[in-house]
Amino acid sequence: MHRVAAALLVLSLSTSVSARRRAATPPPLESVAADLIGAALVSDEPWRELAHLCDNIGHRLTGTPALEEAIDYGVSEMTADGLTAWKQPVPVKVWSRGTESLTMDAPMPRALTLLGLGWSVGTNGPLSAEVVVADSFDHLVSLGDATAGKIVLFDVPFTGYGQTVGYRVGGASAAARQGAVGVLVRSISPESLYTPHTGAMSYAEDAPRIPAAAISLEDAAWMRRLADSGQPIAVTLTMGAQDSGEAVSHNAIGEVTGRSLPDEVVVLGCHIDSWDVGQGAQDDGGGCVAAMEAGRLLAALPVPPRRSVRVVLYTNEENGLAGAQTYAEEVDKKHVAAIESDTGMGAPGGFRLDIRGDDDAVVAQRLAAAEAMLAPVSALLGPIGAGGLRPAFSGADIAPLVRSGAIGLGVDHDTTGYWPIHHTAADTLEKVDPDNLRRTAAAMAVAAYALAELDY
Repeated sequence: MHRVAAALLVLSLSTSVSARRRAATPPPLESVAADLIGAALVSDEPWRELAHLCDNIGHRLTGTPALEEAIDYGVSEMTADGLTAWKQPVPVKVWSRGTESLTMDAPMPRALTLLGLGWSVGTNGPLSAEVVVADSFDHLVSLGDATAGKIVLFDVPFTGYGQTVGYRVGGASAAARQGAVGVLVRSISPESLYTPHTGAMSYAEDAPRIPAAAISLEDAAWMRRLADSGQPIAVTLTMGAQDSGEAVSHNAIGEVTGRSLPDEVVVLGCHIDSWDVGQGAQDDGGGCVAAMEAGRLLAALPVPPRRSVRVVLYTNEENGLAGAQTYAEEVDKKHVAAIESDTGMGAPGGFRLDIRGDDDAVVAQRLAAAEAMLAPVSALLGPIGAGGLRPAFSGADIAPLVRSGAIGLGVDHDTTGYWPIHHTAADTLEKVDPDNLRRTAAAMAVAAYALAELDY
């Protein structure tokens, strides 16, 4: 009886403490922000987690055991940090690279480096053909029948990721319409150390499906010079890429339950999958551990935020976005805002503010209101260099939530060092600056707390 009474007393006390914690008045935003920033800047947790993700799990392509191991690791870490964590099943389509190679046959024999593009078909054995170089879609069309039976090389200089990536995504179908049997794409990067960049491509329904691969900037420049001098170029491309069917992956979710508006949510998002080269450190392991660290800091506050904050480690961003789609389709609470980190781990300069809608006037009004509301937050983040705020795309994984009305924020990193290693074997742990990781976590934690507290 004494043990039962004692247990009831402990339960009563813990319930009372929990109730007081939920009902407590939080300190001023400035005070909480200072505490979050101070704790983030001395924490080694995100670096420890990123080191484990990179060195002990490695790259994490959709459909691989490594990705599911990373998802389980995220759930385990968030649970240990005091969040309520779970896995959300996500149906995914699986693509595998297989063995691939590229050799130049003429004007001289030489092995070249390549990376097949995600969702490309394979070559069904070696594919030998002459190469025709095009520097734009318009140039391709102007070549007419000269591309029939050839492999087209798109040698398009990098003028910005959004401006240039269309050649990776749609180059194969454009070339196939002109009779090409394969396509090579100059890697989507401003510079290179003989490192080809992979990434997703897609096929149009009105064109044959031909194999597609990325080559280094150096080899693209070489072939361009050969073509300009009138020398015929011939290569042999071999790709074992294939669609490997369907599987079930998962989003890893951790929640800090809000004290008074628990059914309203602010998301801290990133993607846990990566391409099958490098370690996925910058894309997007760093973003994931920064989001997890922000969640840990918020869970440790004496008074929880007003609204719930969810850390979502999305699956399948790189070659499908099924994680983002499934999460948005199955949301069980009102999502008022979402923050994403998926632009590497350079110095965080602030946030890209994203408001969507069909009525331009309404979007403009909401954008102005959000800028005014977030101005104090920007001021609080100024001392760590993260006080910037500019209208721009926030992120692919939170885009469905933003389209549904949530305020979107994308961490605005310095991407100078990011694009040269993006989607390459060079995306490894030592490229990440631990201080940038800490500051990113601090910025995400402060922004998430503010968005969970403010009136809309």
